[in-house]
Amino acid sequence: MTLSGCPPLILPRNLAELHALSDMFQALADPQRLWLVCSLASRSRAVTLTEASSCCGVHLSGVSRHLARLAAVGLVNSRKQGRQVLHRLDRDNLAQLLRETADWLQAGAPCCAAETEENP
Repeated sequence: MTLSGCPPLILPRNLAELHALSDMFQALADPQRLWLVCSLASRSRAVTLTEASSCCGVHLSGVSRHLARLAAVGLVNSRKQGRQVLHRLDRDNLAQLLRETADWLQAGAPCCAAETEENP
């Protein structure tokens, strides 16, 4: 018989996933970064640093740091194209993490690794 306090695919299942989830929420907790996320979400294409900075009245260096922070937690993808770097919000990853977090909370927020108990 298999016992598990954690339904499949619901985050977090262990301490490392709790840390990753916490990092994502910390990255989203800054109002300017959240504004940047909203701006990137509204765009249908990857944007340059200059285009990204038009959203929130922050200097280019600040927007660059915000993009780096969002990229570090897997929410922004950046790729070099010629002399420019293009940035795009990973909407699918963000949406999946938020859905899984909501499911996890609705399930009663179990924090454990799956346990297996054998019955004779």
